[in-house]
Amino acid sequence: MANEEVAARLHRLKLVDEVIGEPLGGAHRDPLAMAESLKATLVQAVATLQAVPIDSLVAQRRRRIAGYGVFKET
Repeated sequence: MANEEVAARLHRLKLVDEVIGEPLGGAHRDPLAMAESLKATLVQAVATLQAVPIDSLVAQRRRRIAGYGVFKET
């Protein structure tokens, strides 16, 4: 399975919040572009999280972790 497929699957399963795309040719070919993309994504995520009260973040995290391993038949 290709890395992109694995990343997409982890995102669908809600085991990761977001998949950050790599520059053309992969991160190893353009580490500066990858670092800039990663920084922009992290800065946005931190700004979003800072707007949420800590108690709410903790409750969301507990619900999320409690849901790991839970599945439904489709």
